[in-house]
Amino acid sequence: MSLNVAVNVNTNGDNLLSISKAGYRIRVYGYFIKATGTVNVTLKSGAAGTVHAGPMACTATDAEMIAPLGPIGPGGQMGWFDTDVGADLNVNLSAGVQVGGHIAYDYVK
Repeated sequence: MSLNVAVNVNTNGDNLLSISKAGYRIRVYGYFIKATGTVNVTLKSGAAGTVHAGPMACTATDAEMIAPLGPIGPGGQMGWFDTDVGADLNVNLSAGVQVGGHIAYDYVK
């Protein structure tokens, strides 16, 4: 079972998407992100944490990033990445451009 969070941000810098749980990582199973203009989008652990995806360059004519749900493996649903233990999931924008979409995730030990 995965959780979903809407992406609806437009502020330059770090934007919180999902709050961490102590002792857990946030595993991202898939995402769809669309920008309305030119911006670099980076998914990362917390404000100063590990970069997991990006920077992904968007332009007004090429503004979508899609990571479909990962396959089911022997241990269950495979993810694209895990945040650092106890870290929030943040999206960082290089400019104040509207970015929307959704992210499928769960908390894992």
